[in-house]
Amino acid sequence: MVRLEIPLKAIPKGRPRSGKQGHFYTPSATRDFETASSWYLREQYRDDPLTGKLNVTMLLYGNPRGDLDNLAKSVLDAAQGIIFKNDSQIDDLWIRREKKKIDMILMLVEQRE
Repeated sequence: MVRLEIPLKAIPKGRPRSGKQGHFYTPSATRDFETASSWYLREQYRDDPLTGKLNVTMLLYGNPRGDLDNLAKSVLDAAQGIIFKNDSQIDDLWIRREKKKIDMILMLVEQRE
């Protein structure tokens, strides 16, 4: 099992926005969160990305606002390519929001047998 901590308040995955010339882009708040989160994940996990089917448990501390699925999506996108190859490997995802005074994301990832 891999235990990872991200000392940030989770933010929901922002919807792609349309630019002036019809190009779509990721909102800067989402991009900045995913960049910072991936930095913390790389510091803690230096092995090759996990392969095969995975179980993921995610605890979101600090009472982050937003839908749980969108909060988890921004964290999973930050972990993609670092912890696992693709989030489609996740067969079981458990997410919980905890109202605590600390802003942090705790993620437990384990390979299914």
